[in-house]
Amino acid sequence: MVQLYVHDVLSERVRPQKELRNFKRVALKPDETKQISIKIGAQQLEYWNDGKWTIEPGQFDIMVGLDSKHLKKVALTVKN
Repeated sequence: MVQLYVHDVLSERVRPQKELRNFKRVALKPDETKQISIKIGAQQLEYWNDGKWTIEPGQFDIMVGLDSKHLKKVALTVKN
C-alpha cells in the first residue's frame, strides 16, 4: 500500500506533523515494480476551522511511502 501524507509547514492552527490524506493499494509480485499516480487536490490540503473547510496559503510538505516512517518528501506552495 502506498500512503500519501500532508503537513502544513506554517499553519495558524496546531496540526499534526503527518496527516494521512490518500492511499492506494498496489499488488506486486516479488521483485516487480510499478509506477502509480495519486492525485493531490484541495481536499487533501483542507482542515476544519471555525465551522468551515479551510486551505491556508503557504508551503506544504507532501510525503509518500509504504509506511509513515519511510517517506519521500517534496514541497508544494499554495498561493492566494
